[in-house]
Amino acid sequence: MLITNISFEVIALDNRYANQCIACTVTSCKHHNDQADFCSLAKITVGLHDKRPAEYPCTDCRSFQLKSDYEMMD
Repeated sequence: MLITNISFEVIALDNRYANQCIACTVTSCKHHNDQADFCSLAKITVGLHDKRPAEYPCTDCRSFQLKSDYEMMD
């Protein structure tokens, strides 16, 4: 008897997928789901911009990419 365990990773080809494990409110990101406040990626990378982080503003989503049609407002 052959038993196989097959798993599939969801790869988001656009931002229509909403990964409910990654909440996100950054609407200027190309991976932000337009219908809900979730990321459309299967996984993200989080990094630091402070050598000694003490609170969440010291971290960044390294998977961020600016939407090509997003206009920066002052």
